Amino acid sequence: MFTKKALLCYSILLFNCFTLFAQNKFEISGKVIDTDNQPLAYAMIVLKLATEQQAIASTTADENGEFRLTAVSEGAYTLVIENIGFETQEIIIDVDENKELGNIYLIAAQNVLESVTVQGRKPTITRKIDRVVLNVDNLAAAAGRSAFDVFRMAPGVSIIRDNIAINGVQGARVMVNNRLLQLAGQELTDYLKSLKPEDIQSIEVIAKPSAEFEAEGSGGLINIILKKRRESGLNAHVGHDFSQGLGRFAGFRPFANVSYNTGKLALSADYSYFNGKMFENLDQHRTLADGSDYINKTTSDETRKINRLRLYGTYDFNENHLISLDYTARSFKADMPMISSTEIIAIDETRNLFSNGDFPIYRNTQYQNIGLNYTWKTDTLGSQLQLIADYTVNKADASSTTNSTTFNYLGNPISDTAFVFRFPSNLQLFTAEVKYNEKISTNWSILFGGKIATATIDNNNVYDIFNNGTWMYGQDAFDFLYRERVTAGFANLSGTIWGTEILLGLRGEHSNIKGDLSSELQDSLVRQDYFNLFPSLHLQKKLDAEGIHILTLSANRRIRRPTYTEMNPYQYFIDNFTVVTGNPNLQPQLTTGAEIGYLLKQKYHLGFAYSQTKGIINQVFILTPDAPDIIVNRANTGTAERFSITGNAPVKFASWWDSSSNLELSYSTSVAPQFDLSIYSLMLQTNHDYKLGKGYTANLTAIYTPRILSGNLITTTIASVDVGFRKKFFEDKFTVAASVSDIFYTANFGGTSYFNDETIVIQNRQQTRAFNLSLTYNFNLGKAFSIRKLEKSNHEEASRI
Repeated sequence: MFTKKALLCYSILLFNCFTLFAQNKFEISGKVIDTDNQPLAYAMIVLKLATEQQAIASTTADENGEFRLTAVSEGAYTLVIENIGFETQEIIIDVDENKELGNIYLIAAQNVLESVTVQGRKPTITRKIDRVVLNVDNLAAAAGRSAFDVFRMAPGVSIIRDNIAINGVQGARVMVNNRLLQLAGQELTDYLKSLKPEDIQSIEVIAKPSAEFEAEGSGGLINIILKKRRESGLNAHVGHDFSQGLGRFAGFRPFANVSYNTGKLALSADYSYFNGKMFENLDQHRTLADGSDYINKTTSDETRKINRLRLYGTYDFNENHLISLDYTARSFKADMPMISSTEIIAIDETRNLFSNGDFPIYRNTQYQNIGLNYTWKTDTLGSQLQLIADYTVNKADASSTTNSTTFNYLGNPISDTAFVFRFPSNLQLFTAEVKYNEKISTNWSILFGGKIATATIDNNNVYDIFNNGTWMYGQDAFDFLYRERVTAGFANLSGTIWGTEILLGLRGEHSNIKGDLSSELQDSLVRQDYFNLFPSLHLQKKLDAEGIHILTLSANRRIRRPTYTEMNPYQYFIDNFTVVTGNPNLQPQLTTGAEIGYLLKQKYHLGFAYSQTKGIINQVFILTPDAPDIIVNRANTGTAERFSITGNAPVKFASWWDSSSNLELSYSTSVAPQFDLSIYSLMLQTNHDYKLGKGYTANLTAIYTPRILSGNLITTTIASVDVGFRKKFFEDKFTVAASVSDIFYTANFGGTSYFNDETIVIQNRQQTRAFNLSLTYNFNLGKAFSIRKLEKSNHEEASRI
């Protein structure tokens, strides 16, 4: 918890650190490549004094083979470059100024067969000071699936009832190329399920985001980095994904991409279409306060049709100026017939009730986003100014129909219910951000900036009611206009002091919220205005010169604001006995967390984490005396705490078998006046990559947890095993990939929700087990151009465009 005293000390430290940079140090940079001019990602670079063998600095090349490190003073040095499968290169350099060494060539080791091509391959999982990165490109099990499915393969990420958690902390937000998606709930799930893994370069799991990022999302951030088309000339690929739910429904997803690159100008277009069907069975059992049992069974088959188009363009005016434009459009149509039956079994059997009916839901959503990014590299050290603007429109036309009959204990009908609830909505969001990253020296930089985000959501909802043999249209109409404005300022200081790498930040956000409900039955106003500070801290300390032993520390504060639907006070029915309403008095929940970690050889990680969330927004139940009716609402109830120990280890079992596994042991509590819950649990995730020879690769991914505590819900066991195979043909132009998800059909879950004397036992079953087949063909449409190195001009922007 950050007290006022701690915050004062924190601010003083941030201010004083600005003066610690006037040291006479020189930067050494270059790029490691092979004799075919291909970058060697993650090559090891060690800097030594020419007269001694002891290393004074070390680093690894990035995914483009580029590296930077610092000499502490003038003099002669030896630079040692190593990479598996290549001969070690040693270079003697005299340093009296910053050194740009250009391309450094490594030659394949002579004991490597000439028929074998040696290439640097990204490890499946890499770790940075503030995030863990899952490299999706070569993940065979991801073929034919969606970004939503691939999330489950990322270390520490779990998804329960479409709620994304990082290291067990609920409320994670999703970004695409460092831009926050302004979607939540079903809209977010639908978007992620429309995004193909073949378009994704990596997924970044940021459990403790720095002050640079928006503070929204108590569970941290997941950043999807989309691929940049960097091939020169005119290139394209086409393909088709087919999925077959084992025993149930099929899905089809054709896709295509075309890209054009001249060196200064790069353009690309991606299109995909999905047409498929899936099912969900949900069983609920409530124990009511009067001892009655509520038993509900719901079955649904949903048909989805999704079109997705992405247009991307970037233009380099010169080495220092870049502008890019990104446009994404998505149309989503879903038709979900749903059959539900409810039985009330009372102690007095004469009060028994039975109800069944049809509850179909229809949704048609049109999503459009356009983003503009301008970057200006202002000096030779790499300082840069960045301007980012986004405009998003999300229009949804949706309706829910109820057509049911209720019977008494003798089986005689006593009432009929028939109505259509139409709830269209229109979201408009504009964000603008400016940030400047000043390279104060080769070791230190400060990033600061501001952002404004405005959102307007207009809901025009209405009931069509069937009564006495006549449809009455436009009944009980109500409008809910929701407006939100968040303004923010932030600063991040990064560098190295006393042998410790530091990322120190402070963010302030002011939130202004207005909600106006107008209807024939009730009028209501929602007004909230508040300001919060969000400090963040990341430390990384090398315990030896080679960087074999590293200690890390991260801490931050996050917020989770209530959504407009959670604050909408209007009541509407979801079945004959259940009414849902919002709470206009909801306040945001705040999460403070910290983690201490130990990293060995840049591979093995052990972490100890703690988080506390106050004012948790939980689902609550309001019972009707002497009746089975129930009102479902939201309220700030209680506090949650979580202690965890996490270990991550890559293991190379053989030359053809690599793995990475993550084990988390945890103790979680959730305490409120209406419940007091605590559990011990664990989560095991493991990923295995296999090279089977003759170009065949395979992948196995598995996850297991006996239980998860989420608010007032404790789940049962969740487990899944996925396998995938991949093979390239015709000089790597044609790729065939096949996978099976949830082989043992164990990814579905049950759970028990607790609130006062009310318990709800839930069992959910969906189409999680499926066979997926993906076919992709790449081909060149035009000549290759002689281009300069695009990656260098926008290396810093790669995750922000």
